[in-house]
Amino acid sequence: MKDPANRTDGLEILTGYDPVPASMSEGMIGVHLPYATDWYGPFTGRREVLKGSWEDFARWNSYGEDRDEIVENVRLMMRCVGDMKPAYGVFHASSGNFNEITGTVFTDDGDSVLRAMCEMLNEACKTFPGGRPPLRLVFENTWCPGLMLQDDRGLDILENNLEFDDWGICLDTGHLLVLNGSADSEAEALEMLNSCADRYSSDLLDRITNMHLHVNTSAEYIRNFKAPDTSKMTPDERIVFAHHHIGTMDAHRPFTDPHVKDFVARISPDFLIHEMGSITSEGQIKQHRTQRGLFP
Repeated sequence: MKDPANRTDGLEILTGYDPVPASMSEGMIGVHLPYATDWYGPFTGRREVLKGSWEDFARWNSYGEDRDEIVENVRLMMRCVGDMKPAYGVFHASSGNFNEITGTVFTDDGDSVLRAMCEMLNEACKTFPGGRPPLRLVFENTWCPGLMLQDDRGLDILENNLEFDDWGICLDTGHLLVLNGSADSEAEALEMLNSCADRYSSDLLDRITNMHLHVNTSAEYIRNFKAPDTSKMTPDERIVFAHHHIGTMDAHRPFTDPHVKDFVARISPDFLIHEMGSITSEGQIKQHRTQRGLFP
């Protein structure tokens, strides 16, 4: 469903573990599958899931309490949207140690996280026809261990370990900026993004079919940030702090520099998603129009 007023072809819908109501799926082109903070710890048995005060804490923060439950919930999230036939489903290709999400330093090995993710998805897809997911998955970079997209690192792991081939990559510009320490200006942000793209092979560029476009100029916050003492924080308090911390680093602001068009053209994704951060509908529309207005 096109929206001429906002110059969009449709929406990317954030989904959960229940079927999407028909009224919400009318304008849908793609979906963003649920993401979890630390699934790698419980999936591999390295860490236990922390207990929050609400019933579904483990599922929303770790996909589940143990390996079997994690696989079943990943399978469920795909099953819930497969019948909708979205063009793609975004999946965060990373995991952040729950004990470290209130800071900026992570200690898990990124390659190990990617291999575990492939193992998790292969197992989850075994019950689907042909062992393939019921929708095309596109793997999104973050600044936590996993797929980071500072260069080609990680591409070989995905190609050699996934047991299905109908997948792509979603380049999130804001996440890539946070990983690099963010920027003080949009011009610096574009320089940083282009510097990473200089290291991309043609194989990686072919796999980047989606882009979440937004900018962060949060370098001063990151430079001055001091991680808090979390020893006396409850799991719920850690999540609340982490949401504020992450939202400050990764504010999902709209680009206003018209040179961003050159970067997008360089990557040439099939789907360009203007992923804005305002907490109100009015703010979202305003931010969207600001960034969308830079493009023909």
